[in-house]
Amino acid sequence: MLTKRSVSVLSLAACALPTLALATELAPALLAAAPSQTLARDLSVWGMFCDAGMAAKAVMVVLGLCSVWNVTIWIEKTLRLRAANRRADRFLARFRDAASLDSLASDASEPEACPMEAMSRAGVEELRASERVGTPLTGEIRDRLLQRIESAQQLVHAEAAHLLGSSMSVLATIGSTAPFIGLFGTVYGIMTSFIGIAQTQTTNLAVVAPGIAEALLATATGLFAAIPAVVLYNKFSRDISGFLGRLAAFRSEFSLALARQLDLGGR
Repeated sequence: MLTKRSVSVLSLAACALPTLALATELAPALLAAAPSQTLARDLSVWGMFCDAGMAAKAVMVVLGLCSVWNVTIWIEKTLRLRAANRRADRFLARFRDAASLDSLASDASEPEACPMEAMSRAGVEELRASERVGTPLTGEIRDRLLQRIESAQQLVHAEAAHLLGSSMSVLATIGSTAPFIGLFGTVYGIMTSFIGIAQTQTTNLAVVAPGIAEALLATATGLFAAIPAVVLYNKFSRDISGFLGRLAAFRSEFSLALARQLDLGGR
């Protein structure tokens, strides 16, 4: 015989059956939807960039521009040094085959295109200026002539070093500061992520990880800009030093040719 309590329990169970049936039907859908909502963020590089905060985006844009600058300097320096060495090779061949310095100067063209040619032209012009005075080029007069030629060629050498060394400070600056700029973006992004954790009061890794990954992307971008800059700086420093060494060797070769010509008493 059913008591009142039993009737109440059966009534509650009968009322709960439709709800349980609906929950049973919706449970698979809810379980399938929950992971997709948690992982709905695009975790590709571009997706993380788009989801990053304004500060992190600004840092990554600046570092991206630094990378573009690296490529521009790499192309410009490579072409400039290759052309300079090619013109220097051609001029050295003409210089060593020339009958005299005057004949070499008369055949010279576009002296600004090759520092060696500009050095030769500067030395010959000093020699001609001294010969127009009519004083014999002997003793102290000869020594002063050689000093003036040396000074004129040093000016050409300094100008060539300045032109070839342009933009090298940019590579040095990018190589030394880009990691710290990226680190700033990372620190700011992680700080923002921890603030979000405090606000949502959750330590679920699936919720926290995307923000931290976006923050670390700033450091990766900084390294992506800094490492090529350091490599290019070392490479071009070596190449420029080698070319300037060729110019210094040519100055010595020109001095020997000039001294030989003055000893012979002719042009």
